[in-house]
Amino acid sequence: MAGPGDITAKVDDGELRRKLARASRVLGKEVGELVRFYSGPAILDLMRTFPPMGTVSGKEAFSRQRQLGVQAVTRDIAQVYRSLASVIAQVREAEDGLHGDAARGLARAVRRGEIAEARGILRRMGFEMESRMEIGTFDAGHHKSSRAGRGRVRRRRAAQIVTDAQALRAYVRAKVALVGTEKAGFLAGHRAAGGKGSIPRWITRHGSGRTGRAQDLTRKALNPRLVVTNAVPYAAEHAGGLVGLSLARSRRRMLRGMDAAVRRKLRALKGR
Repeated sequence: MAGPGDITAKVDDGELRRKLARASRVLGKEVGELVRFYSGPAILDLMRTFPPMGTVSGKEAFSRQRQLGVQAVTRDIAQVYRSLASVIAQVREAEDGLHGDAARGLARAVRRGEIAEARGILRRMGFEMESRMEIGTFDAGHHKSSRAGRGRVRRRRAAQIVTDAQALRAYVRAKVALVGTEKAGFLAGHRAAGGKGSIPRWITRHGSGRTGRAQDLTRKALNPRLVVTNAVPYAAEHAGGLVGLSLARSRRRMLRGMDAAVRRKLRALKGR
């Protein structure tokens, strides 16, 4: 049974069933065996179609998809936070030639916890936007509250100036390590179908037990099938039309593959 937030993939229509039955007769293979064989590429398609990907079809290499995912994560977090060091550097650049002491004053005020004084320095130096931002130790809550539809960040200005850059860097590393989790939701299905082709470590490290499930019913006499469920909680937010598009593409591939196999077999029989 799929949970309320799970995504269950299903390819089931009359034409496909008829083609499976015909292929079974001509090729001398059980329908369930054919379902498993042709499900592997379909599930791999689904894996490629889910974030991170560069196009709706997800045709780019897995290595490129990971690169895009890492870039998206770091870019989103950078929209929420500014490090104190980067703000001080901007203030220092702005006061260049003015023989001022604003940058050192800002650093000293923050170090002493004199946030009102720090805001005053920022305003005097023309950093009005920064003067209204929270200044303090890293708070992950700002990132969580900034994530809109599909988990992406859409901010016009950062929410916090972070005084402990090391904590921010650790947070970025932790989020980058999650890249590939949604794709891993299809690992169980891919393995159950005997899927071919290696899946990169950045996806497989998330495992398959927690992220997805597969119910292999291909050996049933009636209605043999393979039920694949992506159980990653936020995968449903990204699904939209992706599942439908991917399954429609995979269905066409399955039909073409079976038709070609049947034609080859009939030609071989005719040539005997």
